[in-house]
Amino acid sequence: MSITTQFLRRPLTTGAMAASSRRLARAMTQHTGLETARLVVELGPGTGVFTREILRQLPADGRLVAIELNPVLAAGLFVTHRDERLTVVKGAAAELAPAFVYRATLTTTREDTAGSGSAGPRASRSSRG
Repeated sequence: MSITTQFLRRPLTTGAMAASSRRLARAMTQHTGLETARLVVELGPGTGVFTREILRQLPADGRLVAIELNPVLAAGLFVTHRDERLTVVKGAAAELAPAFVYRATLTTTREDTAGSGSAGPRASRSSRG
């Protein structure tokens, strides 16, 4: 599953022309608090380079929800990332139900991290409207 191929075939549902490197994923997720996060939402995981690194740092009781618009890439995440902490959602981040976000914040007691394949901003519970 090539991100470049998916971009050429489905440019409206694929946000990158080339995959990020493992080195970039490690550098961007370093010092973000993933090791203590209970819930992380990854927007646009693509081929899962950041997904793999997030799972590596996430604690055993943490959860990662990866939301991918491209159906081929979403299906590929299921195959390549066998981890009970990972939930792959095929869909658009813009269509997330507010109730889902609200319920997710009710189950978190520590500051968590939200990010995407292109950026990894740190967000506290109070700033995640």
